[in-house]
Parts: sequence; structure tokens; C-alpha cells
Amino acid sequence: MSLDNEQLQDSEVQPPQRRQGYFLSTSSEIDYSTESNFLVASANFIFNHWKLGLTCLHHVNFDESDIQDIKEDGHHDGASDFSFDEYILVGKLSSLKSWQLNAIDSLVELFGSEFYQQLKGGLFSTESKLYQAVISSSNDSTATDFVRTIGKDSCQTWQSVPIDRVELKSKLLNLKLISEQTIARIYRPNVNWKELSTEKASRIKFIREFSMSPPIDFEFVSSHFHFDNFPNEKKLRLRLAIWRLLDNQEWQQGLRTEDRLEFPKEMLIYLLRFESLNSILAVINSDNTDLYTTSNKNNTLMFLLDRLVAHKSDEGIDALKQRESSFTAKLQMRLVSSLYACSLNNDVASELAVKFCSDKAIDKTLKWQQENQRNLEQLVVNGFSFSVEKFLSENSVEVDILSKLALKAAEKGYSRILMLLAEHGADLSYWSNFVVKYANKFDYTAMKEWLIEQEIEDLHFE
Repeated sequence: MSLDNEQLQDSEVQPPQRRQGYFLSTSSEIDYSTESNFLVASANFIFNHWKLGLTCLHHVNFDESDIQDIKEDGHHDGASDFSFDEYILVGKLSSLKSWQLNAIDSLVELFGSEFYQQLKGGLFSTESKLYQAVISSSNDSTATDFVRTIGKDSCQTWQSVPIDRVELKSKLLNLKLISEQTIARIYRPNVNWKELSTEKASRIKFIREFSMSPPIDFEFVSSHFHFDNFPNEKKLRLRLAIWRLLDNQEWQQGLRTEDRLEFPKEMLIYLLRFESLNSILAVINSDNTDLYTTSNKNNTLMFLLDRLVAHKSDEGIDALKQRESSFTAKLQMRLVSSLYACSLNNDVASELAVKFCSDKAIDKTLKWQQENQRNLEQLVVNGFSFSVEKFLSENSVEVDILSKLALKAAEKGYSRILMLLAEHGADLSYWSNFVVKYANKFDYTAMKEWLIEQEIEDLHFE
């Protein structure tokens, strides 16, 4: 029995389906003798797998039957349209086109190709990794040409330069291929100062230390814009000053008379926590610093005074007093209240109060506290120790409430108020020993000494 033409056509073996992708190698010629499986990926993902030495990008095709393995990356959620997972291993492939990552003519062609459009338009763009691969693969001359013709003046370009390529970084800045405005954008301190200086949320997410360090290339940038080469860009001058201050360097160099540094009040508290007294005094004494706006002056000064007392910074209080010429009656009342709240010994607090405040302000504060019997929590939080003492002597308060208030007193460094609460039954181990952790975290020395006297042994911050 013979087959007709239609049956013969159906019985023919269909050729394997050809697929395309991208492959990185060390040269324009693919060495088939050293690799049995070639890593192939889409434009979106190929530079996730770049390593130093891989200086050539190939556009390749291969038979589907030659796919040895498929590696998933967990990104696939149904919204993606790439033809295969993050990468595949292929046994055989053919190069359709190649580009050298360290040759400017080839790079110009690459960045004008369909590959670059696919990479930029992908759901998971790795353009920054392409920039890093190009600059790391190129010598200073080629890298400079790349920035001039393709990379342009951008944060991405600057951040793609390896940290050890100091001469290239200097060249890019000196030729103004990377502007001071771009460096200023990179050096914008993206810091939640309040989170660094308080632990109000820690009862929920557990107490932890926050690290605060300058950008990775700070040492180079700081030394480049130095002495006779101070930045012309105001934002960069100010941001370098902030980072130098945090790094315990001389930070006022290069600032101009018109430059104004606006310091969040929490930043000074951060410096207090790490005992950077010289930095704090320099900030308070500097003509270039703004500690407050007109609308929040009084509240900010009261906050700073309270924190300076809690951290036993008499010099800081003196400097602030000199800066303001004198303290208003309201500020003096705040200062007196804080001195008594933070000191375990009223005689010591009285000596300091006399040093900084008038007798009238002291008498007025103590009288006001004796007469002021508001909500106990408000009295504790505001550091009104005499009011707290009187309230506790005249009212019965549940232990659970006292223990919660002890946490608030400990967080703010109000040692005397903490002692009063404990004398009336507050549990100092409440909520996983947070009283102890606060004393350690913020280094409240008077509070730590008192806790040791209470024979609380575990004074290690965890």
C-alpha cells in the first residue's frame, strides 16, 4: 500500500525550533572547547550574570533541543513576557552578532541596538549593571569616552565607577562629565533622624541599633572637594558638611557666609547618643547653622535643652544659652524641670538650676509643678518630677500602668521619675527589660548607676 503526497508530508520530521538570547564571553570568538554548557539569558537578565573579564556580549541562537537546564528566579508572576526564565544552559549555540564592552565604537552600536531597547523596557531592567560592566571592563580613556558620548551626567554613571578607580573618578569630575549637582543628588542624606534618636516603635518591632555611615566613596569625594577646590554647588557644600560632621571630620571648611545648614533637632540627639560633644558644640556655635525656624523656635529649643540635660551636656547648655543670648522664662522652666527629672539627687539638680536659671524661674517652676495635677502619663512624658511625686503620694495607680510609664521615663532619661515609679511598684523588667535597654542604648549614666544599685545585673544592650 502506497502513501499519498499529503501523508508523506505529514510524516516528515519537523526541524527543531530555533530560539534566541544573549551570552557573555571573554572574547568575540566563542570558545567551544572550554565550555559544555553556555549560560544564555534575555536582555533583561543577562547582565545579572556579568563578571569581571567577560568583555563581549553575543546575540545568539540555538535549537530548543539543545537546552540542558532552565534556572528560575522567582520573578515570574504572569505579568512578564520574556520567552524563558532568568537563564538557561545551552549545549550548542551560534553567534549572530557580538559587541565589545571595552571598545567605544562597539558600545555606540550596542546602545543603539534592539538589545538596549529590550533591556531598558523590561519589567526588571538591569541598565545599571550594564553600565557597571562597561566601565569596569574599559580603561580610563574608553570609560571617559563612554561617559562623554553615552553615559552622560547621571547618578547611575557615577555609581557604576568602581570604588578603586580613583583616577577615573577624578578625571570625570575635572572634565565636568559628572557635575557637582549629580554628586549632590547622590549625597543627599536619606536619613530618618527621628528613628535614629528615639525608640518609640521598638516595643513593637524590637529594639535595634541603627547604623549611619557616609556613602561608600565619601573619602574620595571629600578629599577631591578640599582646600582650594571647594564645590561651587551650594547643595554639595552643605551635604558634604553634614557627612563630614557625622564622620567626625572638620566640616565647616568650604562653607560660605550665605550657606545655611538646617539641622533637624533629632540629628543633634543622634550626635549626643554617640558622645560627639565637639561636633554638637561646633553646630551650636557656628554662624552657618539653623537649629529652628521662626515658627518652631520655642519648641525646638525646649526639646534640645531637655535632651542636653538627659545626656549631661552642661557645655552644650552653656553654648545654647550663649547662642540665644539668654533663655526666656518658658525655656528656663523647661530647663529646671529637666534638671530635676534627670537627676536622682535634688541637691545636685538645684546646683545646676542655679547655674543656668534665675531664682525666680526656679521658684516658679517648682510652685507650678506642685499645683499642676494633670494626667499622670502627661506628667511623666513632660518630665514634671515634682508633679509625679505628688500625684503618686495622693493616688493609687495600678502596677501595670506604673510599669508602662516606667518605659516612657526610661526612654527619655528621666531617672528621678523612673525611681519614683519603681518606689510605687513599677516592674523594671516589664516588657523584656526595656528599661535596662533604654538606659544602655542612650547611655543615660545616672539611670544606669541607679539600676545597678537595684541589683539589676543584665545591663548589656541586646
